[in-house]
Amino acid sequence: MHAAGDRRARQHAAAVSRVSGVSKKTSAAAMSPLPKVKLANSDTEVTRLICGGNPLVGYSHLSSKLDAEMIEYCTVERVVKFVHQVQAAGINAVQFRGDYHRVLHWLELFKREGGKLHWIAQTASEMANVFDNIRVIAAAGAKAIYHHGSRTDKFWLEGNIDKTVDYLKCMRDSGVQVGLASHIPEVIEYAEEHDWDLDFYMCCSYNINRRPRESAIVSPQAAATNEEEFLPEDPPRMCQVIRATDKMCLA
Repeated sequence: MHAAGDRRARQHAAAVSRVSGVSKKTSAAAMSPLPKVKLANSDTEVTRLICGGNPLVGYSHLSSKLDAEMIEYCTVERVVKFVHQVQAAGINAVQFRGDYHRVLHWLELFKREGGKLHWIAQTASEMANVFDNIRVIAAAGAKAIYHHGSRTDKFWLEGNIDKTVDYLKCMRDSGVQVGLASHIPEVIEYAEEHDWDLDFYMCCSYNINRRPRESAIVSPQAAATNEEEFLPEDPPRMCQVIRATDKMCLA
């Protein structure tokens, strides 16, 4: 597994290097603009291609070794430079978690240097008070916030899914677009059936939460025992759920 992971990491690094070389030769003005859509029920327009943030915080979904390599590589300077490159490539939105010591710091430095991107934020479940976390990231400029998928799934598997509603209410009171993330298709169906007050879903293609677990970022100690399964039947099932809702789905 580690050998395969190392090989994939080398291939990824080579691909990034090639893309970087091309980007130096091709200006953003020469590229066709990326298509945009309204962000859920807001007037904000976001590109249909959005930059994710898991690699920046060391979450590979592959191995603890690759997680550590990502963390070592993603220094403050490299991350801020990368986010500027994202904007230069014509992408106008990022989907980053709402932790204070990394993401808020990175985005603040990015903005000080003139950067402008729309932020779609995930709640940071390791925070002592996630309600305060929601209020802080809303005040920091997030256009939309969604409830962390693995925490949503943990509530579902423990029979406490309705606890999520209070966090969604806090988002609504904070004036942002309200979202719910999950790896489990039945969670999205439940929210639809119960007409939860939200604007969009973050739908993960693979159900890695068939039993209660914490993510590697929230609990590194617990994550050491996690085994994530990527089953081929998962993406078609989640696509079925996406097609069944009228709400915006990030996937």
